[in-house]
Amino acid sequence: MRHKLIRAGSMPDVRALERLYQLGNRREFVHPDPLETLYEYPHDEDREAVGLIAACLAYGRVAQILRNLRFVLSSLGSHPAQFLRSATAAEIKRAAAGFRHRFTDEADLAHFLIAVGQLLRDFGSLEKSFSSCICPGDTTTFPAVRKWAAMLAPRGRSSLVPDADGGSAFKRLHLYLRWMLRKDDVDPGCWNCAPPSMLVMPLDTHMCQIAKSWRLTMRSSMDETMALEITGRFRDVRPDDPVRYDFVLTRFGINPGATVHWV
Repeated sequence: MRHKLIRAGSMPDVRALERLYQLGNRREFVHPDPLETLYEYPHDEDREAVGLIAACLAYGRVAQILRNLRFVLSSLGSHPAQFLRSATAAEIKRAAAGFRHRFTDEADLAHFLIAVGQLLRDFGSLEKSFSSCICPGDTTTFPAVRKWAAMLAPRGRSSLVPDADGGSAFKRLHLYLRWMLRKDDVDPGCWNCAPPSMLVMPLDTHMCQIAKSWRLTMRSSMDETMALEITGRFRDVRPDDPVRYDFVLTRFGINPGATVHWV
């Protein structure tokens, strides 16, 4: 199905974006995407844990991501949050044994899962741990994400969590926050600790290409400054929900038949 709604070269107005949203922002178009694994868990505490694992593994080819994500989830049982909260470091290392996803080996995964389990024990939920990083006056989630990244990688360098001081766009953590803080047919919206208006665009190659084709940024580096610049342009059209169109705009890069063909 082809929809010639938006042409490269100019940013569409909100009516065109909304039309695209109504056409393509549907759960039937989610596969293949690590987000689909969240729908299999009825409880928010499991969805937030599974979502964090899925988002942090979301680099590389999507088929590989889904295959390796299934490997992890099968090791954590039917209630991943409960497992991570109660498991010892040795038990988590056994669950991660044999894992490999591109730059992430079983040791890297185990250290990450141990950190997630520690946050669940210390705060009661991942939402509360992230909420502890938000300060009055924050207008976006970026400052909190930097603090939270340090909590998720207390040992330092990790393939799953960028360096908190490295200028990263934190694409995977911002993607996770989109899943947690927005609620529609695609995003499950498990959290209430911040409004969607604070979200930052998850800056992947697909969104970067779109933003450049619409002249939303002139920058070459996919970094924090670019992410905030692009988010600001989307906030101009949807101040309440600047990442509202992320899923439907980037879907064509993963599944070209899902929504539109760009012209």
